[in-house]
Amino acid sequence: YDIETLRFLAVNDAALQHYGYSLEEFLSMTIKEIRPAEDVPLLVDTIAKLGSGLRHSGRWRHRKKDGTLIDVEVMSHGIQFGTHPARFVLVSDVTETQRTLEALRRSEEKYRDLFENANDAIFIVDSALRYVDVNNKAVELLGYSRDELLAMRILDLIPPEQVPRSSQEFEKLRNRGAYEKFVGK
Repeated sequence: YDIETLRFLAVNDAALQHYGYSLEEFLSMTIKEIRPAEDVPLLVDTIAKLGSGLRHSGRWRHRKKDGTLIDVEVMSHGIQFGTHPARFVLVSDVTETQRTLEALRRSEEKYRDLFENANDAIFIVDSALRYVDVNNKAVELLGYSRDELLAMRILDLIPPEQVPRSSQEFEKLRNRGAYEKFVGK
């Protein structure tokens, strides 16, 4: 785009296909026109601060021809385009990535809520039988703080006379391949 007018000077086929505009439409527009109106003041401010080098100007919202808003990551670099001082811009649509991350965050919140508020004690251990996480019910049931439990191994809570037998049982699980399922590997 032209630095002074903010008009598109060239657009590749991928942008035409993705945004839904024809080449003629794109070349008659400024970069402000693919942004929601409320984002334009920040855009203008950001452009005013750009130098000539490579810049990551962050995550933005763009509007496609059909009105769909997409989330994009923008990288740009100052160039000379014919007689125009311009910026070469690389735009990556991160809309699906954002949606996936948001769905993962919500799922993680649900898991955490179920884990923390379960009526049963839940222990997550690693392959060395160290506690990796415990829920509130486990803390309540065993009488140790969460930090104390996370500094322990399963065998630390087994009566000393039962440790050899318990160790053998865990070793049998490991040898049968069931151990990895047991410890969540």
